[in-house]
Amino acid sequence: MIRHSFLLSLLLLIIFSGCYVKPKIYNSNSYLFLFKSKSIKFYDTSYVLFGKNFLEVNVYNLANKVASITIREDKICLEHICYSKHEFNSRFLTPFYNDELLENIIQFKPIYSGLNLEKNDMLSIQKIKNKNVDIMYEIKNSIVKFKDIKNRITIKMEKI
Repeated sequence: MIRHSFLLSLLLLIIFSGCYVKPKIYNSNSYLFLFKSKSIKFYDTSYVLFGKNFLEVNVYNLANKVASITIREDKICLEHICYSKHEFNSRFLTPFYNDELLENIIQFKPIYSGLNLEKNDMLSIQKIKNKNVDIMYEIKNSIVKFKDIKNRITIKMEKI
């Protein structure tokens, strides 16, 4: 009986530990992270983990985790509740943004496929204005700033 219990325990351990594959993280950085929209507001220290097919932003205030945003190929998760990228934008930002906007900002990449991109050695600027948005987006060294005046949304990351 003891032998059967041991074998069963060993089998369950192998099965359940083999199902979890820890995602590989290629890079991580710390930032002072400002995220301000109608429904999300924080300005705290964050750690961004860059992995294969995902990135994760963990926001901390006084050593306590206050928010977690995970972006995968087809979804964005806020505190482990996942939404399609479009649904996330509609719910927490504005439905007029493209699906890759938040991911591009966090990765310090141009938004909207580089629309209206002005670039020199130190600074990249994009100004995008239409009936739905009024965006000023800047990437300078270790700082990225996104501001949509029309929708009252600000995202800023500064490497610390």
